Amino acid sequence: MSSLKVAILGAGYMGQVHAAAWSKIPYAEVKIIYSRRIEKAKSLAKKYSAEYTTSWREAIERSDIDIVDVCLPTFLHKNVTVEALSREKHVLLEKPMAVNLEEAYEIIKASRRSKAKIMVAHCLRFFPEYSKIKRKVDEGVLGEVFSIRAFRQSSFPAWGSEAWFKDPEKSATFFADLLIHDFDYIRWLISAEPKRIVARFIPRPVHSFVKPADYGIAKIFFENKVVAHVEGGWAMPNSWLFTMAIEVYGEKGVLEHNSVSSLPVLTFKRNSIEPARPDLNLGYELEIKHFAECIVKNKEPMVTLFDAYKALEMSLAAYKSALLKEPISLPLREVKE
Repeated sequence: MSSLKVAILGAGYMGQVHAAAWSKIPYAEVKIIYSRRIEKAKSLAKKYSAEYTTSWREAIERSDIDIVDVCLPTFLHKNVTVEALSREKHVLLEKPMAVNLEEAYEIIKASRRSKAKIMVAHCLRFFPEYSKIKRKVDEGVLGEVFSIRAFRQSSFPAWGSEAWFKDPEKSATFFADLLIHDFDYIRWLISAEPKRIVARFIPRPVHSFVKPADYGIAKIFFENKVVAHVEGGWAMPNSWLFTMAIEVYGEKGVLEHNSVSSLPVLTFKRNSIEPARPDLNLGYELEIKHFAECIVKNKEPMVTLFDAYKALEMSLAAYKSALLKEPISLPLREVKE
């Protein structure tokens, strides 16, 4: 099998995470790293014996590149992704897929014109703890699910160049950058579409430079009557240990996961508690392995562009609801799957 040649666009935190994951795929090779900061591109490229460039177009235009892995700030996603697809490069695109629905739809249209595969990196589906919860729900361990609570709490992502996360025009706020993980996962977990979202920001941001807020809560009402509570943001102190947690309530019991717990998944039944520790493979590695296998075996990725679009739509609806302080009905815009 000839190796898959990968161009990684972005040498920041996620670019480093993805490069490490690609290096563990036996039939893949990190070929070139792009960053507008030459010292960052050079440093990451050296680690994987790759080339480097300060031109993303140079990386995409190379005939020896099979996959373009986009780890750039959200507001740069659309142009790079559309160009890569037009050149028939497979694309792994960091979430959220775009900063607004119009740009997301441009990516969908570009994908329809291309034969290349594309997957948005909604990695939570691949984390062993979360995939185990999905299996248990599908197996009927909880019976009918009626409520879900999810938390995702972080300090401000200071690794973003020029603090772009703080600008809602560039990041679409923590709803789209952070809580989108849980929006996507919950929709996938219960196989249902959201119909209404009610969201609120905290009264003022903990970090005054973040606009309009750095923490919030969203209530999501699904077509199958499930109600989800999603809470989190970037308001935690720098000393905070990043935390993600989920509780799934059903007629037969409760499933719980907390990332800072020593027992990652707990199943609470009527008369017993079942602890479980899934495999320790990182979700990022499993995600990238899955996408590589989709290319080699010509399979469709688990995360479709429609899935990614719906997750972004939920995030933007939560943002809108929090700004207007009123419920928002979904969909915001009709797009065919």
